[in-house]
Amino acid sequence: SKRPKKSWKGKRRIPALGDGPHTFGIELTRSHITWFLDGRSLATVKNKKAVPGVPLTPRLSLVGKKQQEMRRTRVLYDWQRAWQLNKQAKKAKVGKGLKSKKLKKAC
Repeated sequence: SKRPKKSWKGKRRIPALGDGPHTFGIELTRSHITWFLDGRSLATVKNKKAVPGVPLTPRLSLVGKKQQEMRRTRVLYDWQRAWQLNKQAKKAKVGKGLKSKKLKKAC
């Protein structure tokens, strides 16, 4: 059987990110979806119909201004990982911490 197609769009302005490393996060429960940037909540959808009930794939996009040429831009999207919440404590299980370091050049 085919999965039903579920799609929705939203926009949220975020501050200029600069050249430093940043963390993006998504908290997905049965009752809401919350997006995070550097540990701070950006937006929350509290609608059970918005929660798809199927695996999700995070996607990052760079969108310019319409009909205007933008300066060259690049992004290094290093890697991602996920945790399942402990249903009893409502907290993320402990995972290995990230370490930040500067690289000489991109791959």
